[in-house]
Amino acid sequence: MPPKPQVYTYLSLDEFGDPYFNVIWQSDDSQINYTTEIWDDYNKGWWQLDSRTVEAGVILDQWASILSLRYGLGRVVAGWVAVENP
Repeated sequence: MPPKPQVYTYLSLDEFGDPYFNVIWQSDDSQINYTTEIWDDYNKGWWQLDSRTVEAGVILDQWASILSLRYGLGRVVAGWVAVENP
């Protein structure tokens, strides 16, 4: 398993006063893919927001509106990039 990202969370408001959930973390390795997901309570499963692979040391972030629900559950999943055999 790759190193678990140290995520930092905070809430913010846009110019209209609508609330947003934000998460930031730093990439540990260019061979790690980071996927951000939110829990879909209706379908009882995780829904993927984004997936990124970047160089080590890059600060990554993701946000999601919480205007309609006012609550939620999110996570950042780290997985090694699959290497194809030549």
